[in-house]
Amino acid sequence: MGGIFVNMTDLAPLLKGTWRGTRPAFDCLLLQARLIGRAIRFVHNRSGGSNCPGFPEIEDLEHETLAVLVSGAQQDRGLLPPKNASPEQDLTPWLFRVVQNQARDIVRRGTALRRGGRFAHVPIEGEYDLGTMGEQEGTDTRHDSDRLLALVDQIIEQGSPPTHALAWVLLHYPAKLRRSLVERASVRDPRGRLDTVHGLAREPTETMAKLVEWAKEHQADPAGDGSRRVLAWILRSTSTETAEAWRQGDPEGARKARDTLRKWENRFQQRLQVLLGEQQEPAGEEEG
Repeated sequence: MGGIFVNMTDLAPLLKGTWRGTRPAFDCLLLQARLIGRAIRFVHNRSGGSNCPGFPEIEDLEHETLAVLVSGAQQDRGLLPPKNASPEQDLTPWLFRVVQNQARDIVRRGTALRRGGRFAHVPIEGEYDLGTMGEQEGTDTRHDSDRLLALVDQIIEQGSPPTHALAWVLLHYPAKLRRSLVERASVRDPRGRLDTVHGLAREPTETMAKLVEWAKEHQADPAGDGSRRVLAWILRSTSTETAEAWRQGDPEGARKARDTLRKWENRFQQRLQVLLGEQQEPAGEEEG
């Protein structure tokens, strides 16, 4: 297929029987970026994406396809390869179809929501009741979700770290998560490496994949204690173990991660309240 050739050895981290976890699976798929991009562009163009108002941008469709693909593979401990496939058989057509079918399913379900061409939607069913959640979390329910998202951007432009905004959005309105916000929160040092002290502990693609799983499991109570613990593991830990194993093996690290998450959330909440005119900005606030 256009000079692209992949076999079972190339795709081992993604396949059932040789599955190695979420991070290796994503790395494996990223190595096939050319093939995957071609499959998703095919679906995007055939679905009228370029001329259809409200249709997801191709970058958002690509991201969501990969996230859902890896999430599904993780639940089944890997994708099931073609029956009777030999180790050296060319699996390029098979992978192309797998990616195409996943992208088509996303388009059919309409999970990729339009956000002015700048938003990627975490693929969970439905939206939260913003009014109810506002009452529970003490936010201003006079503003609809789009207004709140605009306020998020405004607060970041005023100097609030994107990590603070990310924590607040996830805990209050997780269905409104944007890919761009995760990328902005992934702070990098001058050499281009992740700054895990001031930003996130994982690369944006892996972070989004884990947030997809987190949102599905905790959508009923995103701000609950159990949800917060898993979220701390996603945003602040490089552990490849489960969230529970990480907490048991590194209780001090888990406590610090939860405290950092709580600090981020509270500082952004203060900024939001200031912007809404509910209180005066606290003097001498130290960013972190």
